[in-house]
Amino acid sequence: VKGGMITFCRKKKLCSLILLLLILLPNLVIALSTVDASRHPAVLELLKIRPRTRLKEHHKHLFEPKRSLLDDLGLLVCDAGVVHRKEFLETYAAATAIHNSNSFNDISYTLVADLAAGHGLLGWFLLILAKESGFQKRSVVCVDRRKPPSAEKINKAMRKNLVDTVRWSYTYLEAPLTAIMPSHQSLLVSVHACGTLSDVLIEMAMRHGAPLALVPCCHTIDKAMGYEPHQLSGITLNAVRRLVEEEKKRQREISSNSDRPDSESVLANVVDRVRCNTLQNSGYEIEEIMLPVRFTARNRLILAKPLVTTEFDITSKDSQKTFSKPTLADRRMPPLISLTDNSIEMMRLATMHNVQNDESLIAQQSPRQKSPKHFSLHLAVWLSAPADEKADHLPFVPIEDLQALANRICNDQGMVCFVEKDGDVISANTSNRQSQLYRFQYKYQDGRQENVSRATAKQMHKLIRNGILETYGDQALR
Repeated sequence: VKGGMITFCRKKKLCSLILLLLILLPNLVIALSTVDASRHPAVLELLKIRPRTRLKEHHKHLFEPKRSLLDDLGLLVCDAGVVHRKEFLETYAAATAIHNSNSFNDISYTLVADLAAGHGLLGWFLLILAKESGFQKRSVVCVDRRKPPSAEKINKAMRKNLVDTVRWSYTYLEAPLTAIMPSHQSLLVSVHACGTLSDVLIEMAMRHGAPLALVPCCHTIDKAMGYEPHQLSGITLNAVRRLVEEEKKRQREISSNSDRPDSESVLANVVDRVRCNTLQNSGYEIEEIMLPVRFTARNRLILAKPLVTTEFDITSKDSQKTFSKPTLADRRMPPLISLTDNSIEMMRLATMHNVQNDESLIAQQSPRQKSPKHFSLHLAVWLSAPADEKADHLPFVPIEDLQALANRICNDQGMVCFVEKDGDVISANTSNRQSQLYRFQYKYQDGRQENVSRATAKQMHKLIRNGILETYGDQALR
């Protein structure tokens, strides 16, 4: 009996160990598949292909037999046939780094917002990683002004091969970033946010206390391109320029004659350092991860987690002083889309009910129609006279008059026009005259969800422009 009891206990321990391994197996597979993707056999073969080569059916053999989640994702991408080799590798590296990061692994963010999403591949990868890890509550919303045709092909491939619990947790919204209202419970992500778009996303995150995962690119310190350090960075634009020149000089001194410093890398290091200081000064914890340089040259992933999950009060005097330059929250139009679990869940459930698993109706019933395309065009109006002329005989057009004129013209055409300032006041280099750029956004007067075509918007824009010239003369427009 004693020997039988020992045998029984050993079997019980073995069964418990097997059960534990079965529970942890999904997480172990994810962890092992993302430790060093650059050494994966398929990756080694992919790096021999040109970066802009699209992965198609004849590349599937690189991901067979399946060895990890990377192979599964590679096969899905090959089915779509629209993703470049470089985009696949850098997006996979960014998604796995975000998924496994120390900054976000202790907080269950149920909603991920992929901003300036393009074809939405990052959102799909983050969603699949979450589901494979057992986090079934995760949902993803991709936001961009226009949904490219490649996104539809990727959606079709994903929805064809993934189970319902994964594919119905993904939403793509066509909307400008000015229509987005994040929350501190939504994780904002963006890979290769070009130029000052990275600064726009950083300010959006700070205003609403939202966590952020960002891979910047196309760095610039040109004010004409819209760059200006945030006030919370504690540094001026001229100081940033001096830092860039000093860093270039230092790199030249420590490098040999044949090894010139990479000016773009120097610029990126300085600008991203300023961005990290801005986030830290606004109460964020920063983690920087360098993605494999063989995947992408602009490989810095900035992970920012708010230490206090409260939204920034944009109505207080202090906040208005801190965010003095025109920003997203200062727009005249109210936010259209709130990035909360409830709002995205309602869109998702409506889509599931309407489509009823019929893939042929996805394009017609997709939640992207919740925010229709309303084309916007611009006009630059002079605000002051040249230094050598009197201002009393030159027209001055305030925004109220522009809005009233636009309303009068648009009402006759069954349209509605919203006029808003776009950016700061611009000073001409030669004459010192000041001008302001205004954005004119057109919608249908009856509130229908039908998209305003580009041709219709241009026709309305021409009528408004002619109305300004008739009322104020040809010297009103820059």
